[in-house]
Amino acid sequence: MTCKNSLPKTIVLVLASLLALLPACSKKELPSVRSGPKLEKREGKVHFEPGATEPFTGVQRGYEKESRMLNHECHYEKGLKHGWERRWFSDNPQQMSSQILWVQGERAFFFQWWPNGNLKQLASQHDGSAFGKDAMAQGAYVKWFEDGRIKFRAHYDENFRWHGKVLDYDDSGTLMWDCDFNHGVYVKGHHPPDYKP
Repeated sequence: MTCKNSLPKTIVLVLASLLALLPACSKKELPSVRSGPKLEKREGKVHFEPGATEPFTGVQRGYEKESRMLNHECHYEKGLKHGWERRWFSDNPQQMSSQILWVQGERAFFFQWWPNGNLKQLASQHDGSAFGKDAMAQGAYVKWFEDGRIKFRAHYDENFRWHGKVLDYDDSGTLMWDCDFNHGVYVKGHHPPDYKP
């Protein structure tokens, strides 16, 4: 009889102890993270860790101070950006904000997203130092409005000139260009009223 009565009391005590532990278990311990490594540029585009004699190979990561969520990462090979460089929105760390594909220190492709997850723009790129810029579009370049509609679509030649079909809307959605170009020279189609072909 005593055993029968003490068994339910024991179960109640164990359950009460487990329930008391639940709030402690539900509090997530944020992982200890550190941004880095810190890198410095030498010899133009080559990155080194401070004091290092060999160029850096590996991944550099950055984290938000409060949430400790990853907000940036970039891959390096022999000191040059090589592979993907990715960034996330600080107020929505699950959503990527931009992504660049690097090949031996040169940009190859660029992607950018709206906060709602829709693609904002993509461009194939190449070195733009001849034009005083880090990178220039070469090949396809497309932009979208936040709701997913096309805002701009064109193809650029090696001298950053429109080549082929161009479609362009201003921020209010008014059609500006729907025409053809041949290496920067207007051929035919709709253009803004103030444009003089």
